[in-house]
Amino acid sequence: MGACAPKREEAPLPSATQIQMLSPQEKIIMQNESNYIFSRLNFKELSKSIKSESIDGSLSSSQLKRAFLDLEISLDELTSPESATFKLLSKVKNEKKLFEVRKLMLIAIFLGKGKASDKIEWLFRQYDIDASEVLEYNEFVTMTHEIFDVVSRILPAISIGEGVGSLTKEEYDEYSARIITGKDKAQMELTENFRVLESVRHDDFVKIMADDPKFKFLLSSTLVREYLRKYAD
Repeated sequence: MGACAPKREEAPLPSATQIQMLSPQEKIIMQNESNYIFSRLNFKELSKSIKSESIDGSLSSSQLKRAFLDLEISLDELTSPESATFKLLSKVKNEKKLFEVRKLMLIAIFLGKGKASDKIEWLFRQYDIDASEVLEYNEFVTMTHEIFDVVSRILPAISIGEGVGSLTKEEYDEYSARIITGKDKAQMELTENFRVLESVRHDDFVKIMADDPKFKFLLSSTLVREYLRKYAD
């Protein structure tokens, strides 16, 4: 019997009740995320291709093209202004017009297939900036800040379009701006929950991200946006 395709076997997903309570905009975003090209790819494969082409945490357009070719993604996705990928990638460029690897990888965490344990491991290694094997308070703050940016500003961009199942540019702008107003209060609660844990070593981080409801929702873009919306309302 052949090997089964990797699944989101450990990743948290919204319950049926939670989905019913989502806003119309969030339901559209969630549907577009589930249909987006990254959702058909394995997180480890995405990570390997992006990392192999990157230099100093960023990618040029040509490096990103090579990474996409490795993943057998059509280059039309990169060059057509009407494609979801073009709209998405326009929001992960830095001031040097290079693509930020960390934000690309956060997108892969939220959309890519694979075990949550692999994604948690990447988060720890990426944000344990001083390689101390302990995630410090300020490193956790950086992680949550970047997660909030990706789920509120970047990922919803793949839903911009015309017709049923899309958000207009104006709807995207309004929804994104509204949920991000909850960022400060949301981050305050999260960081206080983290602070009481004191020293968070690797194994502790893996455990709380896999099992603790106060943290494991951070692996679901929908649940993070709902968390932000709770503080924005």
